Amino acid sequence: DSCLPDVLIIDVAMPNEDGLDLLRAINQTFGKGTLRVVILSSHGARGDAKLFRQHGAQAYLSKPVRQRMLHRCLKMVFADEHEQELITRYHLAENISKYSARVLVVEDSVVNQVVIKRMLENCGCRVMVVANGKEAVSAYSKFEFEVILMDCSLPEMDGYKATEAIRQLEVGGNKETPIIAITAHAMQGDRDKCLKVGMNDYLSKPVKLETLDTMLRKWLGDYAQQQASDNSKKLAG
Repeated sequence: DSCLPDVLIIDVAMPNEDGLDLLRAINQTFGKGTLRVVILSSHGARGDAKLFRQHGAQAYLSKPVRQRMLHRCLKMVFADEHEQELITRYHLAENISKYSARVLVVEDSVVNQVVIKRMLENCGCRVMVVANGKEAVSAYSKFEFEVILMDCSLPEMDGYKATEAIRQLEVGGNKETPIIAITAHAMQGDRDKCLKVGMNDYLSKPVKLETLDTMLRKWLGDYAQQQASDNSKKLAG
């Protein structure tokens, strides 16, 4: 048993013996449910997913499968999420947090602006993008945000000085907006510098959807609970 893999990724269409035949043989040899199994299929037919689930598969994905989706699928499989239900593309999409939070993105690279904005919108966020620290301070003084994603290297006013200016605007108030640093530098000294000027957390570039989602879960947890409470009150009223 010590030589058994932690997970098997099985293609349905294989010569001589297809994926279902292999899964049946695995069940006969090791027992159903002993191994974690992810099934990949190019041409799924109605009833295939249910059939594979009955034979002990934990996930069923149609090809082509992107690296990001496979990584998220494996995380769910190893976390034993959807233990009684087959993990599919639908569940992977639903596994990303959905917030209507207002997020300010401070980033001077147009490419990074587009990528980060799209990822945040996939998480349900409402996004405003500015290109430098001065614009960030100006935007903060005019609008409310639940989270700020702040690049550290910015023209005119860098992310450190912009954070200090925002923290000064918050003096005497009841709210401190979470500011998450975005930087290409991953040294411990850079992280310490971010925290010292008043940033709350740290994301290294390139920003990945899973990492961003985890960060939003961390810093928007209370906000999400408040949203749910407000929605309940509206329905009750």
